Amino acid sequence: MSGKLKPSIVRLPVCALSGLIAVSLVLGPAARAIADPIGVTSGVYACAGAECNVSLTGGDGFFVNGGRSPSQFPIFFALQVGSVTKVQTDITTFVQFPGNLPGPGAFAELNGSAHPNTWLQLVNFAFDTTPFTARPGANSGDFTFTGTLRDFLPQTPLTPPLFSVDLVGQGTWAANLTETTTPGVLMPANYSFTFATPSPTPEPATLLLLCSGLVVAGARKFRARI
Repeated sequence: MSGKLKPSIVRLPVCALSGLIAVSLVLGPAARAIADPIGVTSGVYACAGAECNVSLTGGDGFFVNGGRSPSQFPIFFALQVGSVTKVQTDITTFVQFPGNLPGPGAFAELNGSAHPNTWLQLVNFAFDTTPFTARPGANSGDFTFTGTLRDFLPQTPLTPPLFSVDLVGQGTWAANLTETTTPGVLMPANYSFTFATPSPTPEPATLLLLCSGLVVAGARKFRARI
């Protein structure tokens, strides 16, 4: 008899614990603090020649759009043809400065508060790609991302930012690599990082229903064996 009870005894405490966690999450605070990282759900970070653009959308009513940086951001460096590599970056720059002069202002919005004609600062923008084999022409793959974005009034010296948010995201990248005057060495003609919404994870209510179903199934199986 004790051997028959083991599956139900093991299954019930696990589900009970999961159910308690799910209930606490459902009944807990609904709002996230802005201090938490905002997930970027769509948008693109792209460079072609000496012009770069960033347009990102995420949670908490987050949206930014701007471009025209002074030079191409150093994401893809010289790569050897056929080399298996990955790209890891740590970028801190303004995106509204063509040459040494402020460019047309960007647009930023957070929590329903719009900030037109502002300057964006990208801080520690880190793109981490999956390994790939460098080759002339089209290259692509997946990436993960973390970084901080700050929004400033268009004036110097800079005043404290209108807002500063930490960001996380993922998606797919694409780059067109061309061979330089040095045989076998590739450099990017253009590249882009396109963000996508991450795959959904089970919500607390779904987890609670799943565990409830397992408890009922375990109880029925136990009664059937008695």
